[in-house]
Amino acid sequence: MPYSHLLVAVAPTPESHALLKKAVAIARPENARLSLITLSTDPEMYNQLAAPMMESLRELMQEETQQFLQSLADAADYPIWKSQIASGELCDHVKAFCQNHQ
Repeated sequence: MPYSHLLVAVAPTPESHALLKKAVAIARPENARLSLITLSTDPEMYNQLAAPMMESLRELMQEETQQFLQSLADAADYPIWKSQIASGELCDHVKAFCQNHQ
């Protein structure tokens, strides 16, 4: 069965580069779409006393996560169709992504 779209769950670790390289090797022969999904950590989990700073911290963490996804996409040598940053339960986001994007 040929692949038409691969969704790769990544995290800001060196292993994600190797995982994406394997996904590209699978996608390239089929000319399949390749998408990335990652979780963004909610800063409220770490310090509930710093509520006024949470919005700035949340924006910073979102920006860092976006930069991580962009660095993966730049190194992939294959077009990334869609990148998604999720928070909460990864399985829920994977299911929704699959339903919405086939």
